Amino acid sequence: MERIEKHVVSMEKTLDSARRWRSFSVCLLIVIIFLMATIATTIVYYELIMRPKKLASHAGVQETSDMEDEPTVPSLFRDLTKQELKRLKEYLYKQRIFNLNNNEPVTLSSSFLFLSELHLPNKSHALETLNDHHKAPPREAKVVFFRGDKNIPVVEEYVIGPLSNITYHRLLVSKHYQRPAPFLFRPNSKAEYQEVQRLLVDVDNVLKHVLLESYDARFFNCDRKCLVMHRWTAVSPAVSGSDVRKVWYWAHHSTEYYIFNPIDFFILFNLDGNDPSLFHVESIWYNGQTFDKAEYLADAYTAGTIRKSVMMFPKDKPISTLNLRGDRFPEKNLRSPRQVEPDGKRYSRKDRHVTYMGWEFDFRMSTMTGPQLFDIKHMGHRIVYELSLQEIASFHSGYKPWNRYSDMMYSNVLLGYHARDLVPGSDCPSSASYISATHWTEHHNDPVTYERAFCLFEQSTGVPLRRHHAYDKMSGRFYGSLEDIVLVLRAIITVFNQDCIVDFIFHQNGALEVKTSLTGYMLAMLHSPPEGRYGFQLRERLIGTLSQHAFNFKVDFDIHGTKNRYETLQFEPHSINNNDWSVEKNARYEQIKFTRNSKMTELHTLYRENTSVPLYHIFYNKDYKTTYNDPRAYRLQIDGGLTHLLSRGMGNEPSISWARHQMAVTRRKDDEGQSSSIYATWDRKEPIVNFQSFLDDNESIVDTDLVAWITLGLHHLPQMEDIPLISSIGKRPSFFLTPFNFHDSDPSMASRDAVRMSYDGISGSQLNVKVENYGISKEYICASEYQRENTKTYSNISSLFEQT
Repeated sequence: MERIEKHVVSMEKTLDSARRWRSFSVCLLIVIIFLMATIATTIVYYELIMRPKKLASHAGVQETSDMEDEPTVPSLFRDLTKQELKRLKEYLYKQRIFNLNNNEPVTLSSSFLFLSELHLPNKSHALETLNDHHKAPPREAKVVFFRGDKNIPVVEEYVIGPLSNITYHRLLVSKHYQRPAPFLFRPNSKAEYQEVQRLLVDVDNVLKHVLLESYDARFFNCDRKCLVMHRWTAVSPAVSGSDVRKVWYWAHHSTEYYIFNPIDFFILFNLDGNDPSLFHVESIWYNGQTFDKAEYLADAYTAGTIRKSVMMFPKDKPISTLNLRGDRFPEKNLRSPRQVEPDGKRYSRKDRHVTYMGWEFDFRMSTMTGPQLFDIKHMGHRIVYELSLQEIASFHSGYKPWNRYSDMMYSNVLLGYHARDLVPGSDCPSSASYISATHWTEHHNDPVTYERAFCLFEQSTGVPLRRHHAYDKMSGRFYGSLEDIVLVLRAIITVFNQDCIVDFIFHQNGALEVKTSLTGYMLAMLHSPPEGRYGFQLRERLIGTLSQHAFNFKVDFDIHGTKNRYETLQFEPHSINNNDWSVEKNARYEQIKFTRNSKMTELHTLYRENTSVPLYHIFYNKDYKTTYNDPRAYRLQIDGGLTHLLSRGMGNEPSISWARHQMAVTRRKDDEGQSSSIYATWDRKEPIVNFQSFLDDNESIVDTDLVAWITLGLHHLPQMEDIPLISSIGKRPSFFLTPFNFHDSDPSMASRDAVRMSYDGISGSQLNVKVENYGISKEYICASEYQRENTKTYSNISSLFEQT
């Protein structure tokens, strides 16, 4: 018994020793893991944070963070901050006049907020702050309400402020429209689409057997074979002739992407007024036949008295998919070229303020109209007070009513709200900075932030900005060049099928480029023989029809202040007597001369490109001249202005009266701040913003604050190569603002990016070639996965200067 007890004690000691060893082992393992994690964290911290900061510091650049906190004191043009939006929401729900209820679902018969955004300060007040350092004017918000709760429903706009401590609100009106907008003109909303879906449920229930037999799918309870109705066509009063809100909705098989799989089933909804119980189906189109009610179609289908449609759900992968197809290239899995920033970022961004190579500007994202730039300066001189996108419009053609009237003014669905989700390494370089935009609209109860609404990056365009190679002895044998390296601020706006890329590009010589690019899916239609005059048949039941796309921009010039002039330099042939230098009798010689044409009033500024009369458009202040008495000016150059083919006053054309001219110049006014409005899809008969009225008063534009309204655009006739996506090649209209005698010489001569080489000695001797890099090494070795051997950029450069 004693031996057993001793054995038990010995066993317990052994077990205790094992337990202690296991505990020690576990502790040791935890310590090792902690040390490894600490080392890994330190390495990551250094590589991702400290090393880029050192590189940026070495390059003399202020480090830029994409995750900056919002400023406690926002700048003049900064979008509403989350804190301001929080205060705004608290204020709105306390004011009984707005009749908001956060506890009840939003309907068109209630009062609800449609959107809110910054209300821009008057320019005069802003300039007092920018120029004279006066106290900044109070920041205000503009809020749009749908007032379906009123006896006569309307859309109201209010200005609310100051946002630091809100105490007031006032109804916003202008000289163009002295009352709230009619409810008929309201932009499309989530609340309205919910009512469409409610009506569609009834249609689906009544026509279940018709839809399944005809299209192998239905709208609801459909598992993987579904129909969708997302695309719509507004039938404005200008088209219908009656002040009633009607909308065509198109049906498609639900595939990737649905727009390429239309079926011959369309519904015209009557959505007039503020009482959803009165909304109804006005017409149903089925295989070329129309019915007033779903029940009438169901009865006729069962009776066999109509032409039946058969369009089965696609079995194969649809042509609209973005999966690869065809013989892939390159043959080997070789990565594409990548651009790097070997010394860190060379631009500086503090919140929404950017400085770069002599440039300086602020930017924001308007919920309604998209990207806007303010206070754009070059070399300390303000060039532009405001540069902003105003509207994007697409007018389509077709035989059937939903094709024919498919005219879209994109501010109707809020341009800035649809600028989001930029993809690093695809939409923008991987090294780009990404900047967020916050919106509070009817889509969400609270403000929503999209982290990648803008991207900002520096890149090489791949071509020299300037260069010359003098390679023989007589010309001195030297080489000098500057690569065109630019800063790009980009936003991409995606509305339904269309993607619109908007770039603001800053060149080192003081030129500012604004470029738009069109891509995305074409608006494919259901093919039928009468559609042939509007487009080409691309697949068995698919046609791509002709469309007109227009982008309107506002350029508020401030060339040496607000007292500006606009003139054109017109080029024309000039025939002169050549008897002094020719033996022929009555000899003539023709060359080209230019004449200056000062524009005095607004109607004299209207410009539509005429290649037989080439022009320079010049903006300047008469009090600032060169040594030789010429104005220090900026030139506006339009590459890709829209040729507007629609007849004035027909259909929806008055909604885009700004597109009648590639450029118009007006005297700047605070109540003429926008060329379009969120109501433009519906208000053709009584425009809320009538751009034509900006011109019709024909005011003087001499020595005053000038705004140029520029329309870029193109006509697109779809082709088979546009499947699945439209290529942006050939669809990149742009305009430039370039210095014109503004500086005494090319300001890019100060850029360290330049290279100069000169050859002093005997041909063939490498030692006698001098390379000047101006302090910036042109020999790049990437410290990343692309690391390569150190290769001389200028190997064998003596051959550049061989005598000829």
